[in-house]
Amino acid sequence: MHLAPLKFLTTFGTSLNRDVKSNDGLRRLPENFIYDLINYHIVNTVPAYLIGIDPPEDLKKEIYRLKNRVLEVCGEQQQVNEPPHCTFVVNNFSGEKEIDETLRKLVQGISPFYVDVNGITYFPPEQSGFYMVHASIRKTGELEKLQKRIVTDTSGFRQGSLLQEYLKTNVPAYKCMPEELANLERYGFPYVGKNWKPHISIAILDTEAFDKVGEELTKTELNYRFFLREIVLFGYENKWKPLRTYRFE
Repeated sequence: MHLAPLKFLTTFGTSLNRDVKSNDGLRRLPENFIYDLINYHIVNTVPAYLIGIDPPEDLKKEIYRLKNRVLEVCGEQQQVNEPPHCTFVVNNFSGEKEIDETLRKLVQGISPFYVDVNGITYFPPEQSGFYMVHASIRKTGELEKLQKRIVTDTSGFRQGSLLQEYLKTNVPAYKCMPEELANLERYGFPYVGKNWKPHISIAILDTEAFDKVGEELTKTELNYRFFLREIVLFGYENKWKPLRTYRFE
């Protein structure tokens, strides 16, 4: 599948300028800005790929129901139109062939294991001024080990750091935690291993939108267990779309 070449822009869109100014006048991004790069029309000359989990259809159906509820109450919001997925890593890579070969080797010897989704919550807005509402995935040793291995094994052919370069250019005042900065330098991705929080995004809401629908969302009972048998490579064409599936062997 051909992925359209993308190129960094050095200015925010008008909606972003409006949404991310904080009381101290600094421009800030939501905690999961790794997704919002695309929503802000940030593109790169090297194709962007995402490696993650494509949830079972019945779980996706419930996530879509919650996303549609956000649309009904609040209108368009960040992430509300993105297909449900859980991200292991997202970045710009030298090509699909290298990722494909790496993931084919990586899944060899991995046994399927259970993944538990437990409730709807949000990342607090203190750092960004936004409520990143999501379905929470319980992080097990198996899941954390898999995520770190994917990040490590693919970092050798990443092309720079999509996040790091973007932040330097557009959000120089944004403060990552020291470990996140170290991960950006080493892997080109800030959330690795212990500081990675697996989740499925529903929407990113400002305070006004969260006041309208946040309580309803977080009171939703969602307890779901599924057997993880594969990882998925996604490519970006207007939204993330599955390209290849790698079943555990």
